[in-house]
Amino acid sequence: MVPDSQTAQDRAQPGRLGHAGAYSVFPVALLAEGRPCLVVGGGKIATRKAKLLLDADADVTVVAPEVSEELAE
Repeated sequence: MVPDSQTAQDRAQPGRLGHAGAYSVFPVALLAEGRPCLVVGGGKIATRKAKLLLDADADVTVVAPEVSEELAE
C-alpha cells in the first residue's frame, strides 16, 4: 500500500520507490548494432537480455560464474 503522503508525481520519478515498494519503470530505446554490451549473470533473465542484444547485432559479452545451457550456445 502506498502511503497517503506520497503523490503520483513522487511515484513516477525514476529511482524513487513507487507502488508496493517497486521502482518506477524507465523505458529506454537503444541502438545496439555494433556496440559492446555487457550482460551480467547467466540465468533466465540474462539469457533473454543477451538474445535480444544479439538479435540487434550487438557485440555481447556475458560475465557469470555459470550460464544457462541456452546461453552457452
